[in-house]
Amino acid sequence: MPFGGCLVHGPLKAVDEAVGQVRVTPRGGVLPWSFTLGEMIQLVRVVGGDLTLPRELKTMTGVRANVEPSPASRPGLSPADAFLIEPNTTAEMHYRGFVLQRARTVRALIEPLADSSPDPEVGAMARAWFERGIMLRDEPLREELGPRLAALVAGDTGEADLHRDVFRHARGAERGVEEGLRDLLPLLDKPAGLVTSTWRYMPGGRPMHWPVDLRDHVLKAGQTLGLPVFEPWRFVKAFGVTKAMAPNMTHYRKEVLLPLGEALVAFTVGFLGGTATSGASATHALALQR
Repeated sequence: MPFGGCLVHGPLKAVDEAVGQVRVTPRGGVLPWSFTLGEMIQLVRVVGGDLTLPRELKTMTGVRANVEPSPASRPGLSPADAFLIEPNTTAEMHYRGFVLQRARTVRALIEPLADSSPDPEVGAMARAWFERGIMLRDEPLREELGPRLAALVAGDTGEADLHRDVFRHARGAERGVEEGLRDLLPLLDKPAGLVTSTWRYMPGGRPMHWPVDLRDHVLKAGQTLGLPVFEPWRFVKAFGVTKAMAPNMTHYRKEVLLPLGEALVAFTVGFLGGTATSGASATHALALQR
């Protein structure tokens, strides 16, 4: 079961769709994408019934509105064999004790405000508040721009009130990889492996990681905590970067999803104690273990 974004969910979904006998991603939307370890911890606690997430915050946390606590499934979230954890960044967005998801918050908060104003400076100010004030934790800038942006939110609805409050009170935070994993792992009842995240590839094929030291921190945490690590960029290099990556060099082409997903399954079977050496045989081995 994956914790992460599209670069881990996409390949595993391809395996899920190709091989009906093994379920490697959730059906029914229980486990949405999560990009930071704080989001992952929050998700486990929400589904496990340890944390109540206000319905109005579900959009900005990336949790579907119909996801409700299911203590009976805690801490496994589903009948998973193992968990794959792909931290995308150590920069988090905190709001009144909750962790907001970056992309969802931009779509729900930043883009609507920018689109509602004919003044391009409003969009620039909103992006500066988010990118520098929140993500880069520039506190003076956040404190300056937050109230100004809140005053620009129109309407007297509950949603408008929430948006104004987020502009005023959301803050950036840093959660180290090892620190986050030490909080997450006790909430899981199955073995776990780590997956490194690649931000994008250079035209020549060199992988770029962001933050630049994120990969190093994931590798170090894996060594310290005794967790195996899978590095997709190595598979992409062997497969052929131009064959594997879309023109933006950030997302995968469809052709690589299934073989990469099978490699992830083989990795999982390996740390579960299996002996399969190919993706297809690993998928079969995982099915036999269930």
